[in-house]
This record gives sequence, C-alpha cells and structure tokens, in this order.
Amino acid sequence: MLPYGRGVERCNEDFVVGAYYRFMEWEDRSQASHAHYFAVVHAELARKGVTRWLLWSEYKAAHPDGLQYTAFCNHYRRWRAGQCAVLRQVHAPGDKLFESINWGALGGRIEPLYCGGATRRDSVYNGLVAAMAAVDADDWILVHDAARPCLPRADLERLIAECSGDAVGGLLALPVADTVKRAAKDEAGAMRVAGSEDRQQLWLAQTPQMFRAGLLAQALKDARGALTDEASAVEAMGLRPRLVTGSRENLKVTFPEDLGIAEAIIAGRR
Repeated sequence: MLPYGRGVERCNEDFVVGAYYRFMEWEDRSQASHAHYFAVVHAELARKGVTRWLLWSEYKAAHPDGLQYTAFCNHYRRWRAGQCAVLRQVHAPGDKLFESINWGALGGRIEPLYCGGATRRDSVYNGLVAAMAAVDADDWILVHDAARPCLPRADLERLIAECSGDAVGGLLALPVADTVKRAAKDEAGAMRVAGSEDRQQLWLAQTPQMFRAGLLAQALKDARGALTDEASAVEAMGLRPRLVTGSRENLKVTFPEDLGIAEAIIAGRR
C-alpha cells in the first residue's frame, strides 16, 4: 500500500493515496492559522473511540467563531494530504527479515505493518480493516506490488490524475503486444495450441491499483475464490475499473532474469 501517516506502533492510521497528491492550497488562507490543530486531530484519531465529531466539538467549544464541522473536516483532509509521505508495507506476522535491515537513510518514511495474511486478498483486506478507524470510506487507496520496484513517477502521477475523478477507480495496465495462444495438453501430455486470442481486447494488469477505501474493503470482503489483484474483486461487484496506460519499466520481478532487468532500469535513473 502507498499511504501516509505517523506512529509505527499503530495499525489504524492513514492508508490513503493522498500522500501522492500535490500539496493542496487552502481554499481560505485566513484559516491557515488553524493548521496546528490538525496535527493534534491526526494524532488523536489514532486513539480508540475518538471521532472527528468529538474533536470538532472540543475545538468549537474553545473557538466559537472557528470552522464549522464540514470546513473543519475538509481542512483536515487538506492538511493530511500535505504531510510527508510514508510507505507502509504489509508483512507476515513475525517476519524478521525486514527488521534486520537498516532503513534509517529513509528518515522514517517507511513503516512495516505485520498483519499480512495467507493470500494477497487477505493481506490487503487486513490492512484496510486496520486503517478504517482513521480513513474515510471515500478516501482513495493505492495498492502496489513490492515485486514491482521500478514504478516510474510519471506512471503514478498519470494514474492519480486519470482515476481521481472516476466513479470506480482503476489500475495501471499495458495493451498486449504479443500474439496470445490458449493452450491444452494432448493425449501424450504435451502442450498444444488450443486457439488464439484477440489481443486487441487484452491488457496486462499492473499496480498500483487505485480504489476508494470503502469500495475496496467491501469488494475484498465479498470476494470468492482466488484473486490475483484488487481489480478482480471490484469487477466481481459488476463494476468496470478504468485502464490507465502504464509502461514496460514497471515490470514484475518474477523470474531470475528479471532481477538484472530491474537493476538496469534503476541504474539508468541515477
């Protein structure tokens, strides 16, 4: 996931794609003096039982001429979107490998969550459930494969730009360039061509995949059978995620030779 927030000790903080939006301007700069309250709001929302309404009520009691509730929430969202991005990775409980690496050079911008499940669906769903105390249902979520270490910034920005106004959300993907064959075994067990697919209708799914928190949580909760990506769960609800053209640089490291390709891509950016 690609979220932002604070506090490595809690799992119920912001898994929100807003970390990758450009900094948003205040609609009313005369309210900018209230910004320091939102750091407190953010910290307090991580506590069990604390709601935005409760915090706004306390704020309003102290500042009768201050922001109304809707404006208070909107400005909090803008404050939150401008905070330092933190990459939160979902790991299996008890995973010691991540802890053994010194990530100090990243200045606290990477935080592990040890709530991974047996499948991709379980891991993403666990992370969403952990986040729901601090995330609105209509907040955008980006889910990204750690096996895709070469995601170009331009691809990420294009995904956000094209999906932020979409009713469903979407994913990075590439149109299939090769001829695609369906296969089947013959009587001797050898693989044979069983047919050819129309590649004009085929795309290769990548990540990140971008959906609103509430929609994605419901889709994953209701999902049945094996899922290889989040879009499949959303599709099962009868929705049609948007396809956003990605790039071949955003490869998935699957085979040994992919490591050399990934290393060359990263080296070429230095």
